[in-house]
Amino acid sequence: MTTDDAVTERPPAPSAEVPPTADGRAPHPLVGLVSVTGARRPRNCDRAAHEVVGGVVAGAVVDGSGSTPESARLAADAAPVAARVTARRRSPVHGIATASELCFDPDDPLSGATGAIVAAVSRPGLRWLVGWAGDSTATAVRDDGRAHRVTTPHTYGQKLRARGEQESVARTHDHRLVNDLARVGWYGVSGVEVTKPTPVLVLASDGLKITVEQVAGIAADHPADPGACARALVSAAQAAGSGDDITVLVLHHPDHPGDGSGSERTTEVERDGT
Repeated sequence: MTTDDAVTERPPAPSAEVPPTADGRAPHPLVGLVSVTGARRPRNCDRAAHEVVGGVVAGAVVDGSGSTPESARLAADAAPVAARVTARRRSPVHGIATASELCFDPDDPLSGATGAIVAAVSRPGLRWLVGWAGDSTATAVRDDGRAHRVTTPHTYGQKLRARGEQESVARTHDHRLVNDLARVGWYGVSGVEVTKPTPVLVLASDGLKITVEQVAGIAADHPADPGACARALVSAAQAAGSGDDITVLVLHHPDHPGDGSGSERTTEVERDGT
């Protein structure tokens, strides 16, 4: 994922898993998280974080633009800020807006690191609030087993689709963001409430290049283990040929059947020791 700059090819790098959250904490039983470095990336610039507080679960995924150390640091800083504020304010819009302050340089707002972000928080009745800026995604898996993409990417390619351009042309511009963390102050944050009963919400960076039908099928295969679900989703994207960093944060709603804050089940996420 890049901004409006052209994609820069980078030498292959082995895939490696990173600590599951920006602060290294193990996930809550309601949360599954896996993040891997893309085969064409020198470092993983994705980060994710979660908060479970006051009866709600919240999470955020940040996909830093490019593969620079600055982008990796921004993602590591922005993800926990977004998740924490989203949980405490019960608002992903507040969470993303607060995290966007980390990008701000009054002399040149676009001079530093930036990235795409998606955040969400649970609401009573198996509902969710979702906010985003950029092309990170949220996919809702409903209680009837069907899945649908909640987010619409803020990319030039998507703008071309909306204008009726052919898909073969539009997809060549999908790497060009028209909104991101650095531009939230100018263009705002998109937000939506998922009102149909949704036990599972999947937040991901744009490296998760699989269909919503695949997401639904994998979620159905792992109904009580968000960690296993996250690992399977990442494996499916890798098998489909995604060479980008891939980060998947699977959130189970606190009202999810069979789940709950009193559960003794834990979620395992592999790490590479970093």
